[in-house]
Amino acid sequence: MYIILGSQHIEALRERHTVLELETFNFDGTPQTAWCVLSPDTIPVAVMPDMDRLIRLHEHLMENYNKGDYEQCKTALEY
Repeated sequence: MYIILGSQHIEALRERHTVLELETFNFDGTPQTAWCVLSPDTIPVAVMPDMDRLIRLHEHLMENYNKGDYEQCKTALEY
C-alpha cells in the first residue's frame, strides 16, 4: 500500500491499481487530497470477488465524511 498526495496521477494509477480517496486538507494554502494506492498483488485472492462492493462502500463513506454526515459514516463502518 502506498499513500500519495495530489490528484495529478490518479487516473493513470487506476488503470492498474485500486485507488481510494483518504482525506483532503490544506497544504501550503492549497487543498490536496491524499490517496491510498493498492497494488493488485497485495489484495488477497479471497477478497477479490468482494472488491467492487468494498470500493463502493469506501466511496460512500468518504462522500458522507466530506459532507460531515458522521452518522452515515458510523453506519458504513459496521459493514
